[in-house]
This record gives sequence, structure tokens and C-alpha cells, in this order.
Amino acid sequence: MIEGGGAVINSLLGENADLVDSVIVTIAPVWLGEGGVVVSPPRTTRGADRPVARLSDTKWVPLGEDVVLCGRIAR
Repeated sequence: MIEGGGAVINSLLGENADLVDSVIVTIAPVWLGEGGVVVSPPRTTRGADRPVARLSDTKWVPLGEDVVLCGRIAR
């Protein structure tokens, strides 16, 4: 388990994508504004014409006002 912000997530889904098997992301209805968390890994790992990471076997679980997304990294 690795917990972190945008820089950690970008690193793991970009240059270290082979280390990640699945993800669990909690989405909260909170606006962070300018300078907030941005998840946008570089496309250099898999080529510009393909997403860096795509999820399969996804599940969405509502928890109060939050939503939890679970999925495996599609290979």
C-alpha cells in the first residue's frame, strides 16, 4: 500500500507503472483550487497514442458524500 498525493501517484502510474497492480482512489466532493492535487502522469512510458494506465475490473462504492474507485491496472 502506498498513500500519497499527486506527485507520488504520477510517479507510480508513469515511470514505475510496472510496480502497481491495482488502485483504490477516494474521490471527495471538495474543490482544492489552484495548486491542488493534479494526477497527470507523463505519457512517455507507453507512447503518446495510448493512456499511461487504464483500469479494468472497476468497482465504484459510495460512502456518504465520497466515492471509492477500485480497479486493476489493465496490462
